[in-house]
Amino acid sequence: KKAADDQDKAAPEPKESSRALPASQSSSGDLKEGLHHELVDGEKYYFFVDRERFDVVDHVSTIDPEDDSETALFEGGSKIKIIVASCNIGEKPILEMDSWVPRRAPHTDVVVFGLQESTYGKVEEHEAQVEVEAEAASDSDEEGDHVKPKAHHPAHEISGEKHLLSELENQLGPDFALLDGVVRWQMRVRVYIRRSLRSQVSAVECGAENTGLAHLVANKGGQAVKFKLAGTTLCFVNSHLAAHESAKKCERRNSDVAEILGGIKLGDPRFDLTQFDHLFWCGDLNYRLDPPRDFPADKVERQRRIVSLIEADDFDALWEMDELQREVKAGRAFTNFKTPPCRFKPTFKVERVAGTTYIDPPNPKKKRMPAYCDRVLWKSPPHLTDAVRCHGFESCPEFASSDHKPVIGRFSVAPTAAPVLVEEPPFTSESGDFNFYPQLKFYDLAGHGLSAMDEGITLQKSGSMQSLRAAESPHPVSNLPNPVAEESSANLGPPQGPPPQTSPAAQASDPYGEAERAWTLGAARSDPYVVVHTHPPELKAAADHEVKTEVVTQELDPVWRAAPVLSLKVSDFSALRNGSLLLTVFDADVGTADDVIGTVEIAFEELAAAAASEAGVFQFKRDVVFQGRLQGALSGKIQVNLPTSESEFKHAKRCVDDAQQIDAHDAPAQSCCVVS
Repeated sequence: KKAADDQDKAAPEPKESSRALPASQSSSGDLKEGLHHELVDGEKYYFFVDRERFDVVDHVSTIDPEDDSETALFEGGSKIKIIVASCNIGEKPILEMDSWVPRRAPHTDVVVFGLQESTYGKVEEHEAQVEVEAEAASDSDEEGDHVKPKAHHPAHEISGEKHLLSELENQLGPDFALLDGVVRWQMRVRVYIRRSLRSQVSAVECGAENTGLAHLVANKGGQAVKFKLAGTTLCFVNSHLAAHESAKKCERRNSDVAEILGGIKLGDPRFDLTQFDHLFWCGDLNYRLDPPRDFPADKVERQRRIVSLIEADDFDALWEMDELQREVKAGRAFTNFKTPPCRFKPTFKVERVAGTTYIDPPNPKKKRMPAYCDRVLWKSPPHLTDAVRCHGFESCPEFASSDHKPVIGRFSVAPTAAPVLVEEPPFTSESGDFNFYPQLKFYDLAGHGLSAMDEGITLQKSGSMQSLRAAESPHPVSNLPNPVAEESSANLGPPQGPPPQTSPAAQASDPYGEAERAWTLGAARSDPYVVVHTHPPELKAAADHEVKTEVVTQELDPVWRAAPVLSLKVSDFSALRNGSLLLTVFDADVGTADDVIGTVEIAFEELAAAAASEAGVFQFKRDVVFQGRLQGALSGKIQVNLPTSESEFKHAKRCVDDAQQIDAHDAPAQSCCVVS
């Protein structure tokens, strides 16, 4: 059951839990990279096969209920306490808010509502629709606004929109204020914050991306609100993804996730929504249960088997079938996100009654397999991963007005510490000729199986990219041994010794091995180059200077010869412990903005051992990720010229004057001509 990939290499055998899609139900446009086929009973079926990964992150978060007792930020505590509540309300009025979100949301700073299918008709509003506690009415917030009770009025009909918003705001009470929200048809995200914290909020942005029919209709899509609180950038996304069961629909959900991540432009528009300190994502994601092949083929029998596992509370077996966690693990969606385990009954599709009873229509075509459609996930850069604690993730079985049970997640977030920066280079060279910042030097950078971004055909110089290594490297550091024993073998690139030697005459006449390459016609690929930057961005010295490699044209396995140097505005390593190193691979374009292929994230903390070692070199091979999907891998070495303390700077002699750094812009690219 092995299938050949684009390089004619053997692909792994599809897992027992992989879903199959008959070829007759697909079109050639759906057969993207990673989709392979095999013959089953004479018919061709397609399977999604895992792409090779190099830095698999455990995507399952533990629940930490003990820390939930800590006071919230507005109460003088040290953590931002957050509730993320998601519900597909099924186009019906919410009748039981208390079974979903705690009344007045005690010990909470921020409450986020993600709503799907949230429009309905007029509702009769009764007298005393709005309740305001007496003590709240007599208090004032920090901004001096006196909170007054709302007047009672006789019963009358109000719009579904007004009723919905009043239900949310009544539940939270007068101590919360709406920060911002986005509405797209039946989808809504609304972010509420304690009034006493409103003055500490800045940089509020919001946006949305539709993924419905023709990627324009707002029956599906995502909405986002981003802001800064206590020095921490937070982004919240609500989404409703493509529905129904099948491998094709699963791939559509994955595509929806990528489109939302990249289509909503907040912050730096070059990068997706994972650029912020913390990204929380909730909604009706519509990922289903994917039973193994030994389950009955008959839909009725299969549903009965699933329900029997649910009735037995066999949540481990159900988790193994969960389509979402399988896609995250494989790197096809939400790569490097975390999600808490579902230790409750599936939230869809249920009767609109208290408790969890699954709809069982007599018509098999209308049956819906129970599934964990309603979810919460989050993503942080490597140095901030431990800043987020999940204190609870549960469904709300007593919520009776929808065919989904809502979910609620409770979190605490440690505020992001501001980096300690130095505005002038703190070190002086031995010769006294120049001052310098601590530096990282990147070399032997290589891409592996990068995604093709260009379309059409290309006329290019073909040949092995390894021929570029035939020219002796101008950077002596390439011959240093690799001292990094801390890296696991899964994260290390292939052993690389000194580059092959060539005669001076051959190197002078053909420094880039062009003689070995011939003009050929082939499918367009990418023109990749690497840009080095940091999170937070202010760690990088010379903010207006882009640290990058040369462009290698029409290549998915590029080898870059440049050795860019990154200077960091710190005086010792401790200032870097709250930061991450980012290497973003771009595809160079002519006439349009360059496309992002993906980014590698490395916490500066990982470089500490190399900084103190004799050779001072860190070797890596990591996943390239963009819009939640694997885009290939990047390997290389980093010369770590950083002080481990103010008194010890083992590799200071290797630092160079910024003015003398090699300008990668001048390195020649390979020749090609792309024809669309």
